[in-house]
Amino acid sequence: MSPNIYPVLTLPNEIIFQIFIHFIPVYPACSPFAGPNSPLLLTHICGKWREIAIATPELWRAVSLSGACSAYDPNDMWLNRAGQSLLSIRIIAEEGCSLDVPFAATIPHASQWEYFHLRLGQEEPHFPDVDCSLPLLRHVDLDFENDLPIEEFLVFNDSPSMRSGTLNGAASRSVLLPWLQLTSLFLHDVRSSHCVHILREAINLNNCRLDLLSFVFEPSEPPVILPDLRRFELNGNRLTSACLDSFVLPALSRFDVSQTVLEPRPIDALESFVSKSGCKLHRLVIHGASSYDQYRTAFPSIRNFGPSAELDEADFLWNRDA
Repeated sequence: MSPNIYPVLTLPNEIIFQIFIHFIPVYPACSPFAGPNSPLLLTHICGKWREIAIATPELWRAVSLSGACSAYDPNDMWLNRAGQSLLSIRIIAEEGCSLDVPFAATIPHASQWEYFHLRLGQEEPHFPDVDCSLPLLRHVDLDFENDLPIEEFLVFNDSPSMRSGTLNGAASRSVLLPWLQLTSLFLHDVRSSHCVHILREAINLNNCRLDLLSFVFEPSEPPVILPDLRRFELNGNRLTSACLDSFVLPALSRFDVSQTVLEPRPIDALESFVSKSGCKLHRLVIHGASSYDQYRTAFPSIRNFGPSAELDEADFLWNRDA
């Protein structure tokens, strides 16, 4: 009896490489450490596929780790197989599992970090030690439990390439980033006091998204002025149009805002905001609006209404499930 011949095994290595790349999530989204969509699965199919997978650094440059990966050896294969590739690292706390092991595995490769996502749970006793040079780190996504019993700060000192960040409320209170360097920022589940403090330092932002729990701004305080901000998204169930008076955004081109934020007089609120900022809007997106007819009539100079079909880098980085 002749041995079975599987046509897929006759494909050139270059074709198999492309199949493998489409098997894993699109970078910088991270592959799971094991199971479906993990490159480890490809190494279990056959000897030929194992050799190709191991020799393909692009498969190993984005990984999701947790304290449950307790068997992970810092000198083991995953990140070593990535070679000198830029890395996307996602570390997620799990109940009853220490993050010491996954951090010990990734810190030796810190000079290659490009994207870093850290989610800390309620029981985490301390911040991981990232007091090292991060010369290529572009983006951080930091999500901490709001009642995390931590009184120290997580500081990113040596990260000259950092340009964007995503932080939840607890992270905004516990992290020090090089705010002046940032051009893109997403703050979610944040109260106004921490939001305003950060925005007064992050004056070079081009993109900013705020999902706020509340916004209380004293009339005696000076407004938040972001001279280069081109895209601004403002959401929050408890916000009123009065919060728009707190921002002066002269370069604003695209404004995304919840319909509830503009109530009770949306047109008046927008006219006041645009006039005070002195900006020229090119796109207006009203989340929750049933129609744009009244806005088209009131703002004939705005060319585009509603979200665009094309996604930019900010859209991707602001998607926290990516």
